[in-house]
Amino acid sequence: MVHQNIQYLEDLKAFLLDLEDVVFINQPKGHAFTGTIGSHTRHIIEFYKQLVKAEENGNIDYDSRERNTAIESDKAMALHNIDSIISYFQSSTFDFSLIYTVTTNHTVYSSSLGRELTYLAEHTVHHLALIRLIAEADGYEFNKTEKFGIAESTQRFRQSQNY
Repeated sequence: MVHQNIQYLEDLKAFLLDLEDVVFINQPKGHAFTGTIGSHTRHIIEFYKQLVKAEENGNIDYDSRERNTAIESDKAMALHNIDSIISYFQSSTFDFSLIYTVTTNHTVYSSSLGRELTYLAEHTVHHLALIRLIAEADGYEFNKTEKFGIAESTQRFRQSQNY
């Protein structure tokens, strides 16, 4: 799951590097989308930051995210944060035997690192799919990154069905 999370973050980074700054902050008109590419990117980053912070005390609190709105309006800042998270994932020696205390939606429970990495991957690909919809509504074409925002399991299923 570490590799899958890195891959999704690398996909997001490559997409953002190819994206015009103005599109990063645009709210699509005439669509029911909530948020911008920037706000979904910030949301993804802040969930990962909660896992990084948990290394200090074993607590992952998704409810008390920073919600740094500067990230959603500054693509360079978002890219810097993504790079930091990728570096953390690449250099960390994860202890999969640890049990974490996790808070989400005002509920506290115990979880494992593997479970939280799975959650983060699923959460991230969900928001990548929303980012894709927003970008396509703004005219962006995913020619180079046709699998962007499509879960790994969906990709495997489609491949087995000869999509």
